[in-house]
Amino acid sequence: YWWQKDNINRLIFGEERKACTMEAKLCPDGSSVGRTGPNCEFAPCPSEGSETCQNLCGDGVCQEIVCLAIGCPCAETAQSCPQDCTEESGQIYQVSVVDILSNPDQYLDRKVRLEEKFCGWGQTTGSASPLFTRSDWCICQNPQKKAEQSLTITGAALPAGVSPSENESIGEILSITGVVKKTANNIPYIEAEKIVKE
Repeated sequence: YWWQKDNINRLIFGEERKACTMEAKLCPDGSSVGRTGPNCEFAPCPSEGSETCQNLCGDGVCQEIVCLAIGCPCAETAQSCPQDCTEESGQIYQVSVVDILSNPDQYLDRKVRLEEKFCGWGQTTGSASPLFTRSDWCICQNPQKKAEQSLTITGAALPAGVSPSENESIGEILSITGVVKKTANNIPYIEAEKIVKE
């Protein structure tokens, strides 16, 4: 009976069909592929990640999210990238304003790096007035939602070409490295160590 079925398949498909083994091949990006096709060859590996998919281990920043594309490295941890993600290395967390506002206690007293928009002087999320002085300024993801999603920056001076008194500076991208702190009223802010205009 089985030989009749095999002969029928040969007549219909014009070739002898065979089952491929369940072997897997490990690709350079860490994924795996199985055997496929009439010759049971390994399927091609996914293409290498684009230039946005880089292994950033060793850059001095503990990346919590590296990228979300196939072929990208996983988020860095103390196990996968100890040179960036241990307390001894001066760990710096790459975060956003929203990350800090959503969970300030997770980042409290930790060094962070943000790339956000300059939003000028004035109020910040959780405060109707400047947190410390009239010259407080803030960063945000969207200047139109400054009152809802912004963080006050203290400490380091603004880079040349960025001024809280000039509307042209609003929306400039700044890279800020500093430590997350909280006021007595539990409002998070950043004590900046370094500010660079991108």
